Amino acid sequence: MFVNSNPRWKGRRISRVKSAFVAACKRADIEDYTPHTLHHTCASWMVMEGRSLMEVRDILGYSTVKMTERYAHLAPENLVDAVSSIEDRLHP
Repeated sequence: MFVNSNPRWKGRRISRVKSAFVAACKRADIEDYTPHTLHHTCASWMVMEGRSLMEVRDILGYSTVKMTERYAHLAPENLVDAVSSIEDRLHP
């Protein structure tokens, strides 16, 4: 739950996150930023830190892993790690 910091409504629940987000961006002088930008940044950072696409899916509430596949390119080293995990079997 988000609460209002405006003295007029201080402590009251924010019912419209989008309008509150727009107001916060305006106060911070941030342009061209949306709540989706935060969502995308969060997913990108998690993948770049090595979290699995399934974890990202579950944390961000996607119904399928297909939605998180767009972030896979951000961690190509995960593919190298996957292949390296069977290297001993390839070269006994």
